[in-house]
Amino acid sequence: MPRSIAKDFRAGKLKRIEFLIYVWLRIKADKWGVSITSLSGIKEVFFRKKTHPSYVNRILLSLKRKEYIYFDKRQGHKGEFDVYIGDWLISKGRIRTLDEVRTHLQSKKEMPTNTQKKSEVSQNFEAPGQKLMEQKQQLIQGVSMNQQKPEVRSSYTNTDTEKEIETNESLAKKPFKGIVTRTFVPSNDHEEACWKIALELGDPYMDYILKILKNNGLETIRDAKAMYESIRAENERGGKPSVKKPAALFNWCVQRIVDGERALKEDRELYGDDSIGRE
Repeated sequence: MPRSIAKDFRAGKLKRIEFLIYVWLRIKADKWGVSITSLSGIKEVFFRKKTHPSYVNRILLSLKRKEYIYFDKRQGHKGEFDVYIGDWLISKGRIRTLDEVRTHLQSKKEMPTNTQKKSEVSQNFEAPGQKLMEQKQQLIQGVSMNQQKPEVRSSYTNTDTEKEIETNESLAKKPFKGIVTRTFVPSNDHEEACWKIALELGDPYMDYILKILKNNGLETIRDAKAMYESIRAENERGGKPSVKKPAALFNWCVQRIVDGERALKEDRELYGDDSIGRE
């Protein structure tokens, strides 16, 4: 994190709640500096139930005006959206600024000329379905090649954890008329993200991950995927065997995230959250 953030906080440029939310968004961001969040999610973490989402929105707009974050204009208070963190280290010696973010997003919004539109209509009319099928086939082939590699056991040797992972694995193997991953056709971006994760992990069915998407949202799934990748990376750094059962380990990570969210909610209801979010 840039040292200027702490300096701005001490100087009073950042209010306490702005600082807390900024740090939280930065911690949650992916390697490109994008944090997927929602007003209701921030409200649940930092404020009492009586706080209106519009107050949370004003805090984010304040951070945006002060050039700490950037996000596109939105209508309403519902749903998740991308928040771009300013001055994000992409690689060694390479920092991505918010000006670059705005330029990139603006270029994506620019519409083609009428001539281009006319010439592309016939080509793009049948492209979505065909393109999606081609992407599916490429991903499936890539996953199939990865699964041909020799499998070795995970470094996770804790008895209770292994039992839970075995349970998740056995559930996936039981024959039932579920939603088959290989033939699944996503209906939106969130389902497509889940489908790609299921393909990568070699999970034969989409039922579990779609259930988590419906009940807990894409943010929970991405947090679980980040935990899963962290476990894999830790194994590699320690020279330990790679994960033998990716889908089962991922499901275990999902359950840990969901249990943590539930415990946090119960603690907040029981003890309140007066120590967080007070200016």
